[in-house]
Amino acid sequence: MTKEKEKVALATVIVSLEIRERLQVANLMPERGNFLEMLVGKHIQKKLELSSEEVETIGLKNNQSGVTWDATKEFDKDIELTGTEIEFLKSRINALSETNDLPFSMIGLCEKVMAN
Repeated sequence: MTKEKEKVALATVIVSLEIRERLQVANLMPERGNFLEMLVGKHIQKKLELSSEEVETIGLKNNQSGVTWDATKEFDKDIELTGTEIEFLKSRINALSETNDLPFSMIGLCEKVMAN
């Protein structure tokens, strides 16, 4: 007899993020932390990274003024995040907020994450 592995259904949420917001998530990641934090952060980054096709579509460029793209070609993307990933992002936002290190430019991203 073979034992069947049970699939555990993880609670997930869909967050619709703009290009800018997907890039800003990197600013929420801790420079240092425990293994679990680093692992969760890595998984989030992987889900949010821009594909080569997306980079080409929006004309993403890295120049002296920073990262730029053609805003007329920008689009939102639905990202599926687990409860653990959302809680991780919330904890990072709260940590930055408590130390007054949360940039105003990230308010849209923060509102979307905190709404879940």
